[in-house]
Amino acid sequence: MSGVELANRLKKRYVNIRPQLANLALTIVVSALMLVTLELLARIAGTVDQDWTAKKQLSPDRWLIYSPVFGWERKPGFKGMVGHADREFDSAGYFTADSKQVAATTGNKRIVFLGDSNTFGFGAPTPASFVEVVDQLLPNVDAINLGTVGYSSYQGHLALEKYLPLLKPDLIVVSFNFNDRRYVMPPDGIDSPPEFQRVYRASESTIAAYAQYLEMSYIYRGLRRIMRKAGLAPEPVFEANVSQLKPRVDEASYRRNLSLIAAEAKRLGIPVMFVLLRDNPIQSEHLKKGIADLAAHDYDMAIAYLNTVAESRTMFSELARVYLTRAYAAKGHIAQAAETAVTRSTYRSFSGGALIRLDTDYNEIMRQVATENGMPLLDGAAVLEKHASVFIDFCHFNAEGHRLLGEHLAARIAEILTLEESGK
Repeated sequence: MSGVELANRLKKRYVNIRPQLANLALTIVVSALMLVTLELLARIAGTVDQDWTAKKQLSPDRWLIYSPVFGWERKPGFKGMVGHADREFDSAGYFTADSKQVAATTGNKRIVFLGDSNTFGFGAPTPASFVEVVDQLLPNVDAINLGTVGYSSYQGHLALEKYLPLLKPDLIVVSFNFNDRRYVMPPDGIDSPPEFQRVYRASESTIAAYAQYLEMSYIYRGLRRIMRKAGLAPEPVFEANVSQLKPRVDEASYRRNLSLIAAEAKRLGIPVMFVLLRDNPIQSEHLKKGIADLAAHDYDMAIAYLNTVAESRTMFSELARVYLTRAYAAKGHIAQAAETAVTRSTYRSFSGGALIRLDTDYNEIMRQVATENGMPLLDGAAVLEKHASVFIDFCHFNAEGHRLLGEHLAARIAEILTLEESGK
């Protein structure tokens, strides 16, 4: 075979193979594009799912209903995760663990627990909360948990007015502190009928609901970012002087709320026990040391401790900034004091911002109210601080902490009920 013939045969074969290679290449390219498209769609779906899951876990709207009177209440019939554990409420908003006891006429002593997220059981499963520990340890007692995440003493007094006629308890256990001390914005956002009515109206707004879902759009967020970078849309700014920030419930109002609870219970002949709790002793240690050094006029040490906390971006940062401002002023650094007083914190939730008052100040008020009304007080903080590892964050504790507190509560409640029965 001549070279020309061989070349012609190879040419013919190449001509026949070329369409096949082209088809194969096209198939590979199309398949690759389809895989890339599917991967992108899967990533988008996965991201949206993660965002939606995170929104559901972080949003309080899942477990509560907004109220023009109480601000918010537990959502009747809710079943899901709240405070690191599964929760379930019955059709009236009680814990399902309490449903039978609410309806029962067993002759047992009925104890109503009023409080915030710690009373609610945040940090432990419902059966392990300190209220349920009391219930398990005292067989002749029905312990009913009315604790609600985010509640202040103002809401506690409102809850007392609602549930006293319904439940007719033999003893009321009261524990409020943390949420009362959180700052509010705007300054007139303190716990009050106008504020709760404003929040309720906002919750009913369809525009607000639409805006929440719009936040999940990456296109919307991307365009907003571009517009802000270009100066076409304003950046959200939160700036305030920490010395001017107000707590949800100030000291005078806190005293009044606790006194109203005591007075109402006294009027009906129902004993009350107060339970005192404090912030996480480990996380608040430098804050307390800085304040102590400030009181001792050791300004350099006070500044060192308080500056560390102020820059830490924790629940105690703004409170540290209040005292750091005072330390700089006492040292004569007026300009630095003025600069330090300005906060640009962005932490705010449906139940308030970071702390702006000390736990010790509010605890002293609770002690005074208990003493003035001749009512017992259990220092739960002293119990928990012996085992500081039980704290899981700035103020909540785990199941072991609930067990320890529940055991001390059960012992004290047994004493109170015995005294009541003996008429002493």
